[in-house]
Amino acid sequence: MTTHEVEEMLDITKRTLIYYENEGLVKPLRDNNNYRCYNQDDVSKIKFILLLREMDVTIEEIKQIINKKKSIRDVLENKKDLIKQRQLDLDHIDEKINNYIKRKKVKIAVDNDLDYGTIYDRLYFYKDFLQ
Repeated sequence: MTTHEVEEMLDITKRTLIYYENEGLVKPLRDNNNYRCYNQDDVSKIKFILLLREMDVTIEEIKQIINKKKSIRDVLENKKDLIKQRQLDLDHIDEKINNYIKRKKVKIAVDNDLDYGTIYDRLYFYKDFLQ
């Protein structure tokens, strides 16, 4: 199969195919004109790589899987743990935002522009830190 045929079949770019080749993930044969010739094993491996990339598995992790240094299960379980941690972090940020939004009024004070006689909550900015 030519590069163009693989591009069309898998809906990927030539640049992606060359990147996978440069990273050592696939090694297509070359014909007499030095064009890449992908066989069914190459196409299957590329499909596998694309599936893993959809699950946010990094190229380095894919290399470890292909070289049998890590199992797919271990990589995916680690990915799930990372997703859970990210979700907790996002939930924490969301909670902070929601708590702040619940406030009725907010006054933004810059440097010494403080008015202690108001009912406003204050969000302080210092000119030295504004860019």
